Amino acid sequence: MNLVESESLQILSAAYEGLKKVMEEAGQKLPKNKENNRALDCKVIQYIHQSNKQEGIKPYDTIRCAFPEGDEAYPGSAITSRLHIQICVLNKECIKGYFLPTPHEKFNPNLKK
Repeated sequence: MNLVESESLQILSAAYEGLKKVMEEAGQKLPKNKENNRALDCKVIQYIHQSNKQEGIKPYDTIRCAFPEGDEAYPGSAITSRLHIQICVLNKECIKGYFLPTPHEKFNPNLKK
């Protein structure tokens, strides 16, 4: 699922509406995204997987999304200082390898050597 493509965004929007309806019927509130905690986004994506499973639709192997975070690169810019792409791998069989960018301290100061 590529959340930078319009087709996937349509699926995402429909899932949000479905989840909202289910939560309202259950008398529950939707979670909220707060800063880097993407509780609502996570719940919507979980709803997509649950709905697909119930309908016999093949699950997604990965989900890709762009996150514009941080300060504007310049006034009025949609490019931000922490703009990044995240990939969530749901099917571990898709992982062929990984790398750690160096210097480790710069890119991941929490990584223990």
